[in-house]
Amino acid sequence: GLDLNGADEIRCLRSLQVGGDIRADAGLRAEQGITAGGSIHAALHVEAGWGIKAGACIVAGGTIRAGEGLHAGEAIHAGAGYGVFAGLGVHMEAWEASARVSATRKPEGLMSGWWAGPAAC
Repeated sequence: GLDLNGADEIRCLRSLQVGGDIRADAGLRAEQGITAGGSIHAALHVEAGWGIKAGACIVAGGTIRAGEGLHAGEAIHAGAGYGVFAGLGVHMEAWEASARVSATRKPEGLMSGWWAGPAAC
């Protein structure tokens, strides 16, 4: 798939879907969801009102925030001293169904959401 490279912040008023990698030289924000067939990399924060899904890694220099779940085929990494937040728009009782976090290993700094374990292939 095609990649999306932003020399500054990438902002989307709806969902953002890319077949390859997404790279933002600043922050990355979508009012709805973010989906990448490859990796998601942002120099600052990664934020989505809905979920965030990457076929490979999700990496941010700052915080990773999702209103619903986070799924990475590989790792999820927030910046040093920052957290990983899933389910910010979901009632805590619904986290197991709607705020699942999956990756090859539990992200350091996982502050909210339901750790589902490694992603199924």
